[in-house]
Amino acid sequence: MWRVNEGSIHRFCTAATGYTSLFNLLNFPAGVVPVTTVTEEDDRLLDDWRGYGNDAFDRSMKETTKGAVGLPVAVQCVALPWQEERCLRLMKEVETLCGL
Repeated sequence: MWRVNEGSIHRFCTAATGYTSLFNLLNFPAGVVPVTTVTEEDDRLLDDWRGYGNDAFDRSMKETTKGAVGLPVAVQCVALPWQEERCLRLMKEVETLCGL
């Protein structure tokens, strides 16, 4: 079962939403497509992962995602404003190629 460390999840979500909220702010159409799930092997590899700078964000991400076996891994698709159809088309292509 996936466990959530309350302090870590709040720090991680605060940092991660900086990437996603920008598209909402600028009115870019965006969507998320699940492409796979976290495997036991992914969870084992996380034990040795140090991130890119071994900073607070990397440590928080590692702590937050440990034990997430079975949860979906997704790709965020974004298009330019007023290009919703392109975003949907890209999402469909990703789903076709990688979909669960």
